[in-house]
Amino acid sequence: MISVLLGLALPVMGVSLAIFIVIDWLRWRAASGVSLAESSVK
Repeated sequence: MISVLLGLALPVMGVSLAIFIVIDWLRWRAASGVSLAESSVK
């Protein structure tokens, strides 16, 4: 049972961590160079 919970929890934590890193990176790019961020998004 514990191994099943770990098997489900680890991917969820990894995905949430990856999303957090991406959001933080995009926020840093927007703060450092707004023109670069706008050109890459559009």
